[in-house]
Amino acid sequence: MSNQMRIARSLFFAIALAGCVTELKGPPRGYPVELRGLGDSPAYPMKVAGFERGAILAYEPGMKHLSTAYDLRTPEAQIASTIYLVPLESSASPISAQLGREKAAIEQYHPGAVLLEEMEVEISKSGVTYKGLKAAYALDGEFMNRRQRLYSEVMLWIHKDRYVKFRSTAPMAQREMAVLKNRELLNAVNWAF
Repeated sequence: MSNQMRIARSLFFAIALAGCVTELKGPPRGYPVELRGLGDSPAYPMKVAGFERGAILAYEPGMKHLSTAYDLRTPEAQIASTIYLVPLESSASPISAQLGREKAAIEQYHPGAVLLEEMEVEISKSGVTYKGLKAAYALDGEFMNRRQRLYSEVMLWIHKDRYVKFRSTAPMAQREMAVLKNRELLNAVNWAF
């Protein structure tokens, strides 16, 4: 597959997932922008845990508010995932309030979405365990060029001066595999730099 096709596919999934982004304020003029020409890196490899890195977007100057898309495409699994790094505002609300905003955005963007579970999660990186929250939904949407029932999850936790948000979508029939592969991706990518 050509590099342009990979970028186009990744942008599609980043835009689809970005439809559920919640922000306290709009992005500065001219943002988001795609960061191009970024090669392989130890923190965000081009290929990792079966996923291929897609678009990296900056939502404001300063490289602190970013998202990185990863897609997994095999005959057995199709998963679109995005890792967001979102700066904490000085008056940042508790993570539970942020999850509430994320859930509201999902439910607004996907009328009829059904909350499957909401739970506390632990994510470990570099010897540190982070406590976070997860919400998972069943919803109908366009994915892989067809309308279908989907499994979609959002996880949030705090690292240093930012929220880390993980969003993922896959066909509902691949729910269990998506949960496992998403954990592999989070373990393999160094979002804690």
